[in-house]
Amino acid sequence: MSEVSAIMAGMDVVAVVGERIAAFELGIVCQVFGLDRSDDGLPRHDFAVCGVQPGLVPTTSGFAVDVPHDLDRVAGADLVTVPAWPAIDACLHVVRERDGAAVANALARRMVVPAYLEGGQAQYVETPVPATQDHTLADLLDWMRTHLAEPLTVDTLAARAHLSPRTFARRFKETTGTTPHRWLLGQRLQHAENLLETTGLPVDVVATLAGFGSGDTLRHHFAARRGVSPNQYRRTFARV
Repeated sequence: MSEVSAIMAGMDVVAVVGERIAAFELGIVCQVFGLDRSDDGLPRHDFAVCGVQPGLVPTTSGFAVDVPHDLDRVAGADLVTVPAWPAIDACLHVVRERDGAAVANALARRMVVPAYLEGGQAQYVETPVPATQDHTLADLLDWMRTHLAEPLTVDTLAARAHLSPRTFARRFKETTGTTPHRWLLGQRLQHAENLLETTGLPVDVVATLAGFGSGDTLRHHFAARRGVSPNQYRRTFARV
């Protein structure tokens, strides 16, 4: 957590509610910005809920929430949220833009949610690896993360796990929820993102270190899975 522990102080964050509160969405904003997670090295935000009229405001879930502040509280806020949309990933994207990938992913882990969502969304946070009781595969996953630049075929990985390729592929999907190819692609993209954020290495070098082999291959996968080019990503998130 060394990178996370060096993060700057938090923001002044306000959640503005209307005549009825979307309880789940307000709860997500409170989870991301309202809980004190400073013991985990994460920023501590000054968080408040406000509305047109302070007092009890009904929710869409059948109970009321005590809203302590009126709209004057908005004037000094660094970030104003309107919790009426489904937005876990939107909150994490805000955190990542301000505090970086390490904080956003650490927060996602604390919330027990995947920080990267599949399905065409240009979301940039790494996917936490599901917990597993299979120590053989757990050790192999750790090894794979440190050897991403190497050609890692199913046959090679199965042999390392002392399993047949078919049994390995089945056990891998049971453990991670995905195939070895897709898991490796996600890890390689994550490693490439980190290199783009923290180094000035050329894209071709980043591609080699992340296991893509060429800059063109990295650009292809970035466009397909992230919706941007490596250079666009670097311009947005670079910390060097």
